Amino acid sequence: MPEVKLWTPPLDKPDSGHDLEKRKKENVAHVPFSHLFDLDFFQASLSSACPRIKFIPHANDLYTVPSTQNPHSLDPGSLLEDKLNQPFESLLAYPETWAGNFTIWLNESQPDFSAEKPVRVTIQPSLLQWPLNYDEPQFVAHFGRLVRPTLEIRTLASTVLYSLSRHFNLNVDPEQGIQAHKFYGAHLRTSSDATAAGWTPFETQTKNYLQAAKHNHLSLIYLVSASDHDIQRFTLHAQNYTSHPITVTTARSLLSLLPSALKSYNYLSPAQRSLIDYEVLLKSTIFGGTLESSFSWSVAMRRHVVWGNGTWVPQLDDFTWDRGKSHTDKNQGSTGGPVGGYGGGGFQSFRDGAGGTGKEGEGEGMQGPGGYGLSVVFGNAWHGQEWERGLWP
Repeated sequence: MPEVKLWTPPLDKPDSGHDLEKRKKENVAHVPFSHLFDLDFFQASLSSACPRIKFIPHANDLYTVPSTQNPHSLDPGSLLEDKLNQPFESLLAYPETWAGNFTIWLNESQPDFSAEKPVRVTIQPSLLQWPLNYDEPQFVAHFGRLVRPTLEIRTLASTVLYSLSRHFNLNVDPEQGIQAHKFYGAHLRTSSDATAAGWTPFETQTKNYLQAAKHNHLSLIYLVSASDHDIQRFTLHAQNYTSHPITVTTARSLLSLLPSALKSYNYLSPAQRSLIDYEVLLKSTIFGGTLESSFSWSVAMRRHVVWGNGTWVPQLDDFTWDRGKSHTDKNQGSTGGPVGGYGGGGFQSFRDGAGGTGKEGEGEGMQGPGGYGLSVVFGNAWHGQEWERGLWP
C-alpha cells in the first residue's frame, strides 16, 4: 500500500467573524480546518488509527515536489456508474469496488507517478454517496468522532447548556447524554435561501415543533435559527400555542446572562456559532428538524449514534425497505424497523432504540402509536430515506 499524505489546508485564518463575513460568497466554505475543528485532536486520532497517513501542514511544504503543484480533482461518484434507484439514486450501488476503481483511475490518468514524483489528488465533496450499511456499525458510529469542534466552541456550548440548566432549573447532568424531561431542540431553517428554494415554510415548521413539544410535555424549546425576525415570530406563536405557554430560548439569550461569554460569542463567525447550537441540540430530550436541511439531518444522525450503547443501529437487511410495508397509517406510527416510520403526523426519522411501546401522550422518546422518538426530521418519508442511508454521523 502506498503512503498517503493528507493536507489540511490552513489558508488565511480569519481575524474575526466580521472578516469572515467579508469573504466573497463563493469562498465562504474555504476556511481553515482549525477555524471550526480541533486540528491537533484530528491529527492525533487519525495518526493513531492509520499510522501510514502523513500530514502536510501547508501547500508550501510541497515546494520540493513540483509534480504536486497542479492537483487532480476527482468526483468519487464518477468511478462507479451504477447507482441505486429512487430515492437512493445518489448512493453507490457497489462501494466495495471503489478502491480498485480508484487505483485503475490513478494509474491510467497519471501513469508516471512514483515515490519520487507523487501526485496530488483533491477529492470533491461526496455528500450522500457512500452508503452507511456497507461498513460495520462500530466504524460508522466512531468515524465521525475524529472531528470535534475547537476547545473555544465546546467551552461556549457547555456554557450555554449550563446557563440553560441553571436559568430554567433543569438540573442537566453534563456527564450524561440525552436526558428525559429537559427541553425540546428545534432547528428553524427559514433563511432567504431556503425560502427562495421553496423549502418547508415557517408556518409548517413552527407547527411541527410546537406540536411535538406539547405532545411530549416539554415546556421549553431551545431554538436555532439564523433569522432574528423568525425567532421573534416563533416565540410569539409558542406563547399563544397552549393554555400553558411554551418558553423559547436561544444561545444568545442564554449567554446574555454571562457578559464575558456573550462577548466571545459575538466574536465568532456564523459557522462557529452553528457548531455551538449543534452541540447543545445533541443534548436535547427530543430534537426536531426539517427534511431539506443537512444540518437537521446531521444532528439527528449523531443523536441516533450516541443513544444507548453509543453505536449506530443498522437498517434492515432489505436496503429498499418501504416503511409503508410495516404500517400504512401515518397517524398511528410505525412499529417495525430500527429507524423510520411516522409519529404524530410528522416524518419519524429515528427511534430511540429502546423498543418501547409508548402510547399517545406517554413520555419522551417512546416508540409506538403517537410517539415522536428520539429525533424527528419532518418531511416526506420517501425522500428522507436517502439521507438516512447516506449521511455519515
